[in-house]
Amino acid sequence: FLKTLEEPPKHSLIILTAPEKDSLLPTIVSRCRLIDLGGREKEGTGNILASLEAILKMSKGERLSFVDKNKTELNERETAIEHIDSWLSEAHQRLVAEPEDATFLETAKECLRMKETLVTINVNVRLALETLLISLPA
Repeated sequence: FLKTLEEPPKHSLIILTAPEKDSLLPTIVSRCRLIDLGGREKEGTGNILASLEAILKMSKGERLSFVDKNKTELNERETAIEHIDSWLSEAHQRLVAEPEDATFLETAKECLRMKETLVTINVNVRLALETLLISLPA
């Protein structure tokens, strides 16, 4: 199985699901790209995960303070990506409810750009989140 994960057949997509990352062997996790499909709320992150609308109402300075206040939690790349996924989900829900509201379309675009950056490039996670939050529409 590890050999297949390392060298998958051409034109294949292998999807492995698990309720928690910790339920898989580290050797498997290290060979996979992790995608949180949501549907659950992690302990201790409820306030941040539900805060996209509040963030959009903040000034740029308040947004930077938000990252600073939550720097311990938001400093981990995987956690930061999970939060961006949550913000994307919230933006999507708002776009479905109010398709004429360009604010959430722009927010989704910025979140997708930063998620791609965090997934593909070794950047400072805190600076990436600060950049994302100050680039979001007011």
